[in-house]
Amino acid sequence: MSRARRGLVTPLAAALLITPVLVGSATSASAAETALPSAVEDFAYPGAAGILAARGITLRSGDGHIVLADCVPGGGLVELYSRSLAPSHACFKITGATGYLALEIPEVFSIRGDSHAIKATLSSQGTVASVDVSKNEWTPVGEGSSSGATTLLELIATDGPAVSVTNPNPAVGNLTVGPPGRVGSRACTATLVAAQWVLTAASCFADDPAQPVVPAGAPSRPSQVEFPGRVPVAVTALVPRSDRDLVLGRLATPIGGVAALRVSGSAAATGAVLQAVGYGRTATAWHTGTQRPAGVTVTATVGTSLAVNVTTGLVCKGDAGGPATNGQGELVAVHSRSGQAGCLDGPGGGPAATAVRVDDIAGWVRDNTPAQLGRDYNGDGRTDIAMVGGDNWNSIPVALSKGDGSFGITAVAADNFASWAKNPTAKPLTGDFNGDGRADIAMVGGDSWDSIPVALSKGDGSFTVTATVAGSFAIWARNATAKPLTGDFNGDGRTDIAMVGGSGWNSIPVALSNGDGSFAIVAVAADSFGTWATSSSAKPLTGDFNGDGKTDIAMVGGDNWNSIPVALSKGDGSFAVTAVAADSFAIWARNATAKPLTGDFNGDGKTDIAMVGGDNWNSIPVALSRGDGSFTITAVAADNFATWAKNAAAKPLTGDFNGDGRTDIAMVGGSGWNSIPVALSNGDGSFTVSAVVASNFATWANNSSAKPLTGDYNGDGKADIAMVGGDNWNSIPVALSKGDGSFTITAVAADNFATWAKNSFAKPL
Repeated sequence: MSRARRGLVTPLAAALLITPVLVGSATSASAAETALPSAVEDFAYPGAAGILAARGITLRSGDGHIVLADCVPGGGLVELYSRSLAPSHACFKITGATGYLALEIPEVFSIRGDSHAIKATLSSQGTVASVDVSKNEWTPVGEGSSSGATTLLELIATDGPAVSVTNPNPAVGNLTVGPPGRVGSRACTATLVAAQWVLTAASCFADDPAQPVVPAGAPSRPSQVEFPGRVPVAVTALVPRSDRDLVLGRLATPIGGVAALRVSGSAAATGAVLQAVGYGRTATAWHTGTQRPAGVTVTATVGTSLAVNVTTGLVCKGDAGGPATNGQGELVAVHSRSGQAGCLDGPGGGPAATAVRVDDIAGWVRDNTPAQLGRDYNGDGRTDIAMVGGDNWNSIPVALSKGDGSFGITAVAADNFASWAKNPTAKPLTGDFNGDGRADIAMVGGDSWDSIPVALSKGDGSFTVTATVAGSFAIWARNATAKPLTGDFNGDGRTDIAMVGGSGWNSIPVALSNGDGSFAIVAVAADSFGTWATSSSAKPLTGDFNGDGKTDIAMVGGDNWNSIPVALSKGDGSFAVTAVAADSFAIWARNATAKPLTGDFNGDGKTDIAMVGGDNWNSIPVALSRGDGSFTITAVAADNFATWAKNAAAKPLTGDFNGDGRTDIAMVGGSGWNSIPVALSNGDGSFTVSAVVASNFATWANNSSAKPLTGDYNGDGKADIAMVGGDNWNSIPVALSKGDGSFTITAVAADNFATWAKNSFAKPL
């Protein structure tokens, strides 16, 4: 066979590669996890050693869109001649609109282009220069242009015809880290799990994929994700897991019109068949930007990983980070390593692969994606502010964040919603009630109401208003002691409403959102929880206390309690109730000035409880959830923070102020303060305390009518603080977190919004 036919895209390519051999399943899950090669695409040219031996052509790396090809007449190829080759004629095929290939061919003297705009990088006598190659014509180089012996180093193609690719999974994107094909660049697969967040393998971003450890913050190399039919969008921030090959990536802009994959809260059983998707190699194709399906069967669960066997399709380089979904289409795991059986230039391994579990950290995913930062009314990944309840209002004023501390103000008429919001007993609630990635507003508790009014955001500051009859729920909500709570109680991606504390209740009424402004009402008996909730001092708290992706309810502060009652949601409106003894925490919670706060303070995907403000405290008590309704209690000294928190005017706020995936605590409003005290969680129940001077913000926060609101107002993955309602204000003060406990302060004029916020009945949301 002629050596000239040995190229990546020809039938003879296999002769130049190591043919993978199926060797059966891994002997043990732990062996598979440690021994299997990474499934990260490193852009090294497949079969390069064989090609060098057979042709004398050194192919180093590329983006997969320029490949060695058989020289055939009329093939639309890039051709060249070199005195060092035998035969002297070599050809390359460009398979995309653009392409890159790093190579080394000495003594090149002529190159013929195709329909692309091509630049050739050449070295001659120690000087490196680029040459424009004429389209569909020969361009002399090296000896052909009288410049002496020349070595071809790069081919760079642009401006080619678009290549049509059908990728059926809109929420699965092609991730590239670094310029594709260049030294140190990578390619993987990423899954959209929120409008502006993807989940993928940390090894894609690591310096060494075999050691998948990456720091929180911006990626070290320019990174982007391309979803089907869309322009690539940059990855601007990373939130890694320290216990597995997994990272959340924040996108520069949200992906609208695409349903994010829901993270499953249930583990995959041994023998379960999962569906995989990735942009990896096939048996004959390199990195083509095409999704490839595969089927994998779970052989074992080992800690944070699943050992699987590939039963249909392939799991190859480039598939790392790709989703593995169950029969309900829920994300169970992401791929990390693979034996790469049958893959182009595979290592000769078998069908075994390793996927990293996500079912056990559904709460962590939810806590670190924008929906948890809240109140994103236009779905752009930045927190906004809306208001309801003001006297004589017929609209819902909205301040849409521009990302720099300023806001675009709207006040669009909202049918009867604005009037209903004036009802003195109405309780407004925010959440994503239809699951479209934008914050909406609902209300309960209004006198004589038999429905739940909902304002579904259209994304431009206007709302679609509904008021669907809600059975007995609307009546129960009028109970003077009823406390409404929001959360995703069935884990379907839509916000629901629950209530506790109503006089005489023995159940937890729940309104499960149908997604259209209507609700399915359930009220299942909840053991003693409904009774405990009627304690006048009980403080109900919501969160995912077992990390299964469904919102639960806990309570602290009840008289004579020595436990933390928890109602773990079963997903159907019913709850499993626990009340495990919690050492001194339950007693501390009875302190009249104690303020309980929820968040994931250790970053393990389960909601925890902290408290500040108790008399004589010098620590921050924390109850770290174990996931079964019990808690590990800590109370580590916190410098001056515990003392500052006793200030009667201090308002504690929670958020991830440094973007490390753990919830922190900040405070504003304390009398005489000129700083914003921040307690950055260390992850073990202790905190690093700072109190950096914050210009005028601390003074403005002393205003008795100022209402502080946390959120990510500039979309950088760190929690910020805004305030509205201060006397004589004409702006919205914002403290943008720098990530180290300090803030950049802005106070940009906000048209009429600041004035409207002074209305004593206005409720900012």
